[in-house]
Amino acid sequence: MNETGSQEKFIAMRRRAEELLQPETGSRSVSSREELAAILHELEVHQIELQLQNEELMRAQQELQQAKEDYFALYELAPVGYIALNDKMLINRANLAASQLLRVERFYLLNSGFSRFINQADYGRFRALFKTADAAGVPVDCEMNLLLPDGASVYVKMECAALGHAAEAEREYRLAISDISEIHRANLALQQARDDLEKKVEERTRELRKTNLMLLASEEKYRTVADYTCDWEYWISEKGEYLYNSPACEKICGYTPGEFVAEPGLCLAVVHPDDRDRVARHRKEEQLDQELPNFDFRIIHKDGRVRWVSHVCRPVYNQEGKFIGSRGSFSDITDRKNFELELQKVHEELEVKVRERTHKLQEANVALNVLLRKRTEDRHILEEQILANIADLVEPYLEKLETSHLTAAQKNLVAILRANLAELVSPFSRSLAMKFSKLTPAETQVANLVKMGKKTKEIAQLLNLAPGTIDIHRKNIRKKLGMTNQGANLQLALAAHATPEADRLLAPDFALAPEKE
Repeated sequence: MNETGSQEKFIAMRRRAEELLQPETGSRSVSSREELAAILHELEVHQIELQLQNEELMRAQQELQQAKEDYFALYELAPVGYIALNDKMLINRANLAASQLLRVERFYLLNSGFSRFINQADYGRFRALFKTADAAGVPVDCEMNLLLPDGASVYVKMECAALGHAAEAEREYRLAISDISEIHRANLALQQARDDLEKKVEERTRELRKTNLMLLASEEKYRTVADYTCDWEYWISEKGEYLYNSPACEKICGYTPGEFVAEPGLCLAVVHPDDRDRVARHRKEEQLDQELPNFDFRIIHKDGRVRWVSHVCRPVYNQEGKFIGSRGSFSDITDRKNFELELQKVHEELEVKVRERTHKLQEANVALNVLLRKRTEDRHILEEQILANIADLVEPYLEKLETSHLTAAQKNLVAILRANLAELVSPFSRSLAMKFSKLTPAETQVANLVKMGKKTKEIAQLLNLAPGTIDIHRKNIRKKLGMTNQGANLQLALAAHATPEADRLLAPDFALAPEKE
């Protein structure tokens, strides 16, 4: 519009200049020269304007060229795929990034349907994207998978803007498509990691809750053990400072744990003066990393009573094995100490009585032993006298009866009489049974033959020994059996000892031939 006006103005000025150049009268010439100068000035000004306009046009042309280059760089070389669709979903335009993203040359993309790249599962969302763009009037976006010709898929973010009025026949939709496959995979991995982390957090939370419950239970248990113990428990640091005092200290010494914290010297002040030095030395040693022996001492209760306590302590270490103090306890042993003192007193009194009673019993025991030995000797003498009387007064007559002509009934009566007589004297001679074990093998053989009624000569012949040797064996047998009365019959004494044990001891080591009648 401005260029047309300038040309018309230039043409009008040119015409006026030509008219002034025509020859006329003098007065007219003067005015014409003035007008001509004015026109020339206007022409020069207009020429300058034209030059400026030309320069402006050249600059505008350069800017337009730069804008075209910028447009190419922004549109064609953009990292985002730009696609323009008509209302029939056909591709009108597409940049290089869109061609590379869809893996189809741009020539084959133009005027082709874009719906072929949409997954069947995402087609509903794809159509809804355009409806939303129509209704909103502003760009909208969504994310979906695009199917590529080679069968692969790419996850993209699609921004859609509708251009033109909905009533117009030609309506254009411009799409900006960004490949966010890596971001999507990263998001999926992040979501999976987040889910795994959530699971781990839930598991760890459950474990922590369980651990907390266990810790609370353990804390309650140890608090119960520490605070409700019958003994006075304590813990001191390596510097000798009390870190813990159980409530039982008040029961034992009358002072509360708070009083020991408020007055550090109270721990020695409660100790009996006679035991204080020993306890003070122990306290110094307790701050060292070493085992200390247990010991007992006295304390003075808050009410003034003297109490006995038994003390035990052990060094305490942390998990790194560093010494962190000492753990100890005081047990009230006053009743035990009083009982021990009373028991000691009773024990001493009992010792005196025992010594007195022992002396009396020893005297009585001596008298009883003398009396017992006397009665034993009398009993042995009586037994030997009975045996001797039977051997002297009864046995000869029995032998005469056995050698006389007796009927069978009479022989039976004599056998019964001999058996009853042996039974009668058996209680007196049982003590001799134990003496058979003292006999030698040769003496045992001789004693067995004597019990069978064999004479000295017969025994000598059977054993191939001299009769004098048999007499010596008989004397030894009498001596070992305690038969001091030489008149006692050895055969009858041996027969009286006919017990299973005596028969075993007197069993011969050889078989004797039966005698002929």
